[in-house]
Amino acid sequence: MTTTRGELVDQLYRGMNARDRDAVTGLCHADVEWRWPDNTPGGAVFRGRSEIVRGLRQWEESWEELVMDPAEVLEDGDYTLVITTYRMRGLGSGVYLEQQVAHLHQFEDGLLRRWWMFGDPEKARRRFLEGDRPGI
Repeated sequence: MTTTRGELVDQLYRGMNARDRDAVTGLCHADVEWRWPDNTPGGAVFRGRSEIVRGLRQWEESWEELVMDPAEVLEDGDYTLVITTYRMRGLGSGVYLEQQVAHLHQFEDGLLRRWWMFGDPEKARRRFLEGDRPGI
């Protein structure tokens, strides 16, 4: 049975919310690439499954609680744009934040190949609907 992109996206967010690194990396292509926004403190590009684990650890070091709630999912070809709400509490500070962000996923061979994060979900949605894709 083939897993749909919608199911993969659902599994990805369930794994992220459970902080289950194995579940997340199991959905990733061997050559996966995860790009954080340029304005993210400690922002980076993570390549390969072991680097994805490093990125997940960085998040865990900052957030006592981080829940991603996908609100909108748009698909086009190999790309899926997810507008998601982050609900997070700072580790140490206890400060609670809620923010909407966008994730753009590119799939290859039924696995997550590239993942971009954008801090301006409205701009990301508009550009996605216009056909704009990173690297194209």
